[in-house]
Amino acid sequence: MRHSISYFLFIIAITLQIVACKTSNTKQTGREYDPELETPDIDDAGMSHGYNLTKLGCFVYRPWQYDLTNDSLYNMRVTLQDSEIYSKGYKYSSEEGTLFFLLTKDNSLKYWIKDDYTLSNVDTLKGGIIIKHNIPFDRTKVKNMYSGNWKFNQTDSSFIFNFNDSKKPLPNIQGKYIQLDNSLMSYQNSFYFDSTIDGNLIKLKKIITKYLTH
Repeated sequence: MRHSISYFLFIIAITLQIVACKTSNTKQTGREYDPELETPDIDDAGMSHGYNLTKLGCFVYRPWQYDLTNDSLYNMRVTLQDSEIYSKGYKYSSEEGTLFFLLTKDNSLKYWIKDDYTLSNVDTLKGGIIIKHNIPFDRTKVKNMYSGNWKFNQTDSSFIFNFNDSKKPLPNIQGKYIQLDNSLMSYQNSFYFDSTIDGNLIKLKKIITKYLTH
């Protein structure tokens, strides 16, 4: 009987812990529930399981950077009439690899580079391996921040991030996101170009896929 009671209490404790994790999303950020950023997660029985981020909520959740974990690569594919004829991974540029930015609801953004951190959340080890230290984002740990703007279209998944501060202008980022959640965004740009095979003119499609992470 004692074992049964202990097991029962253990199950209750685990259940409460799971529910607490789900409902703590807004509590941890210290802000009230915002319907533009979150939607209640309620099951068919009417039980609440916290909140799910909207697309806007995913964008503004935390600062973004290119996914460089373990020297990750972005992908470039070439297709002919939807048949892949080429695919290869490429390293991000040094400019991309040092960029961090934070999007806000009002369509403004703040950006900075790795050297602006007084305490960086990443270290580059010999061989290009990136280690994340999970240091919480703190504006006081960034020496210089620059301002820009952004927008996205949820209908066609297009977006543009403008890093146009006159003190530190950088190339913009734009494309169409194909995955967007609270930890990762993958996006693509594609265009057509002419080429020849066996003397015949053909039209090929180049698709570039890059990955951003919180």
